[in-house]
Amino acid sequence: MSRSTLIGCAFATAITAIGQPTPLSPCGPGPLYDPATTIQFVWSNSAGAVQYQLQVSQDPGYSFTAVDITTPSTFHDVFAVLFFDAHYFWRVRANNGAVWSAWSSNCDFQTMPMPPPPAPVLQVPANGAVNLSTSVGLQWSFIPATAIEIHVSSTAGFTSPTIVNTSGQQHTLNGLLNGQTYYWRVRGSNIGGTGPWSEVWTFTTASVATTLNLRMYLQGPWNTGTGRMNDALRLAGLVPTAEPYTALGFTGLSNAGASIAGGVLSVAGPNAVVDWVLIEARHATANTILARWAALLQCDGDVALPNGNVPSLVFPMGQVRIAVRHRTHLGCMATAVRNANGTAIDVDLTLLTTVLYGTEPTTTVSGFRALWAGDVSTNGIIAYSGGGNDRDRVLSRIGGIVPTNTATGYHLEDANLDGVVMYSGPANDRDIILQTIGGVVPTQTRSAQLP
Repeated sequence: MSRSTLIGCAFATAITAIGQPTPLSPCGPGPLYDPATTIQFVWSNSAGAVQYQLQVSQDPGYSFTAVDITTPSTFHDVFAVLFFDAHYFWRVRANNGAVWSAWSSNCDFQTMPMPPPPAPVLQVPANGAVNLSTSVGLQWSFIPATAIEIHVSSTAGFTSPTIVNTSGQQHTLNGLLNGQTYYWRVRGSNIGGTGPWSEVWTFTTASVATTLNLRMYLQGPWNTGTGRMNDALRLAGLVPTAEPYTALGFTGLSNAGASIAGGVLSVAGPNAVVDWVLIEARHATANTILARWAALLQCDGDVALPNGNVPSLVFPMGQVRIAVRHRTHLGCMATAVRNANGTAIDVDLTLLTTVLYGTEPTTTVSGFRALWAGDVSTNGIIAYSGGGNDRDRVLSRIGGIVPTNTATGYHLEDANLDGVVMYSGPANDRDIILQTIGGVVPTQTRSAQLP
């Protein structure tokens, strides 16, 4: 072989050889890496290299790889490829366009244990959404969770919530109540544990009209002989055609200013109008007033709308308690929770078996319940003596001097609703007040049993 041939072979060998790179990071017993974030692999430059091959594996022999890429750079970013709580090895080699270098030595590192998932972000329905159907689709943001837990409740404190276990980012709730506000929250869990709750959002389903079959008696106009209430105010033409409760200071009436339809006051007999009354829908647990309606009371105890029909009401919540008031009688409330979801509700406050709120909330007439008469001051307390008592109001209405005087008209002081305010004589209104507080000790009082 000639000298020139030897020189040519040596030159060819020199230009094809390339040194192996050195792994730099991650390497050694350093921090635990979070595979849910970007992990950057960095190595040294090899002179003449035009590309590098990176391999990452849980096997130091690289029989299988999690990463196997080529790149012209001396680094590579890996995101969401590696496992939590794992031990990884990695190596790199260089290529100069003709040959590969030997593999570098192994570097190793560990990933951190999987943390519990973060709180999801609620998305659908919008917080505070109203008038939704009784089937509502819930949606939230993605979180790295293997299981999702949903709590749905009609109370902000999630008392006895409906618990749904699911997966993914959405779930449909079926069979919800009409007119109900719901609270909901979501959290996830994985092998790292259970994550925190999301924010609490609310939505409200649309209300529907519910028929209310309501019966009640008033003590004042009760007639023991007929077994029903008298309609003396109607017969005297004293029942006002417009509801009186707004003028008396009762707020929140859904039908404020309602008027009696033509022909209703002409009806006689059991369905004759006795007077205006007030229906209240109360919160099922807090007992607060949610809505009020002015209605008409008939002689047989049925409550009707100003048009004479059975009440068909849109309740503000799916579950309510029903209370009633009258301008000269103490109100009462049935304790039973009613589902106002479009199905008819029956509330009979005349029955002794109907459980009412409070102590002695009503009196008994002919074996039936009736509202206590005599609250002519409309303050919820019947008093015969002392400041602001009801007896003095009766006396004041007839002139305040001659006790035998009378005053005809639609007056609050007319406790028995006969159209005439009387302080003395048969069927006077003063004696009703005394009887209501007990009839013996004039300093006693009686208060409305309403929460």
